[in-house]
Amino acid sequence: MASRCGYTPRRVAEQAAGLMSRATVRTYAGGHFDPYVEPLFSAVVADQLDFVAEHVPTGRA
Repeated sequence: MASRCGYTPRRVAEQAAGLMSRATVRTYAGGHFDPYVEPLFSAVVADQLDFVAEHVPTGRA
């Protein structure tokens, strides 16, 4: 796990998630812009698409 997070300080995200009944927090090794380039880009996008598929209703069976 990375010691720094590009979007939100890890400690803040974990504290906020701890207050929620259902939360998802993902950490990635890298700096602020690393999620926008490979090799991290593919992993981040895949995680985002999985999250949307699980949590956003589409009306499809």
